[in-house]
Amino acid sequence: MSHNEPHYLPAEHPHADAWHRHSSEEGMPQSEHAARINPYGLYLGVFGILGFVVVSVVIVAVYFQSYVSTYRAEKQESVNVSEDYVAMRARADATLANYQWIDMREGVVSLPIDVAMDNVIEKYAGSAHTDARAGGAN
Repeated sequence: MSHNEPHYLPAEHPHADAWHRHSSEEGMPQSEHAARINPYGLYLGVFGILGFVVVSVVIVAVYFQSYVSTYRAEKQESVNVSEDYVAMRARADATLANYQWIDMREGVVSLPIDVAMDNVIEKYAGSAHTDARAGGAN
């Protein structure tokens, strides 16, 4: 390559074919597209699209808020659940506070929890008292 030669390719334009040639038989040429713009139509279109987007966002936000509040209400503890708990707790307290037959043939009885705890304390206090006397005799 020499420094005297151009460093670019020359533009090559193919010859126009018959489709590109216009004759007087065609009449007046077509006007260019969008040469005259209707600003009111343009504003109407832009604000129409903008309004559609705003309305869509509001509808989605309202739907989402409704869905979330319903979902939260389902997940939170309701009054019915607490009423069930109170009834179950009352049955458990009644079981722990009263004498009941467990097995009549075997003679197994359920004691109230206070009586059962007192019996256990007396049993272990008595054995500790006996153990202390036995240990002191040695």
